[in-house]
Formats: sequence, structure tokens, C-alpha cells
Amino acid sequence: MTRDRLLDLLRYRPHTVDELAAVVGLTANGVRAQLAALERDGLVGRIGVRHGAGPGKPPQIYAVTAQAEAQFSVAYAPALAALVAALGEKVDPPELHSVFNAAGRRIAASRAAPMQGDPAELARTLLESLGAAATVRRDTEHVMVEGVACPLADAVRQCPDSCEMVRALLAAATGARVSTRCVHGVAPRCRFAVS
Repeated sequence: MTRDRLLDLLRYRPHTVDELAAVVGLTANGVRAQLAALERDGLVGRIGVRHGAGPGKPPQIYAVTAQAEAQFSVAYAPALAALVAALGEKVDPPELHSVFNAAGRRIAASRAAPMQGDPAELARTLLESLGAAATVRRDTEHVMVEGVACPLADAVRQCPDSCEMVRALLAAATGARVSTRCVHGVAPRCRFAVS
């Protein structure tokens, strides 16, 4: 697929449209169309121009974005799981809880300003943005945000307390009171009470 080939080429080094066209066998306009789609997806960006000796407008140089690099890596989940396991072995439970809480708040701070709207729906949306399939269940006593495919499953299997990162993230991002009711074990599931 041309899209994947362009990303592979741009991972190695930045290129111009003409350079890419010569390698992938498309016209310059065909490459521009592919690059426009990749830019919309946040995977490719323009990083400058290449100045030449001749007259005319210098060509744009394209490269993959940090977002694309993160998607290429498969190291994040095992690295996080190993780090969480090491922390769990070396840090006492109250301090570990505090570290996970601070990490969750840090993640929230790196995102946009606090979200506005129904806190449970905001928490559901946020969980889904992390990779969980989530729903909101309301009954007379609780509002629960429940997710399958826990976004931190590998870490949670190593150390169930790592759910605190997600709880703190949801609380900080929504401004709501959030408590953990997660299911741990082989197939962790997110469950957060939101009030």
C-alpha cells in the first residue's frame, strides 16, 4: 500500500514530494494527495524547505510526526508493565498509590483544558480515547463508567494499583469525583464510579 510505503520512507529520513514520487512510482500529484491524507491523520508534517541552486519555489520537506513514531513502537506496553512491576517490588503501597496518582494527573495536564459536560460521558470518551470500549451505566445508586479492553491491561496484571493512574486522569480531566471499582486478574476491566 502506497500510504505504508511513504510512512516507511519518511521514517528513515525526510523527503520532498519529487523524491518520494521517484521511489514509489506515483506522480507528484499522487504523492501530494497521499501526504495530504497523512497530514490530516497527524502522521506526517512539513518540516521546512530544501533550498537549491536553481530558481523557483523550494520544495517542501516532509517527515513523520512524533504521533506516528509512537504508533510504530510496540515497546510501550511491555516497558510500562516492567516499570510498574519494578515499582511494585521496591515502593511501599501508600507511596506507590501516590506515584500512580501523580502520573494520572500529569497525563491529564498534558491534554487539553479540563473537559466540560456530563462527567460520566466525558470519562467514557476519555477511556475510549485510551483504547477501551466503554459504556455508562446509571442506576439509582451509582453512575458507572465501564470499559472492556483495559488500556493498561499489561500493567494492571503486574500491579492492580496501577488503575490509580486512570482514575486520577479521569478525575482531573472531568473535575468529577471518581472511584475505582475495576476488575483485576487475567482480563482486567475498567469500572469507575463517577459522582
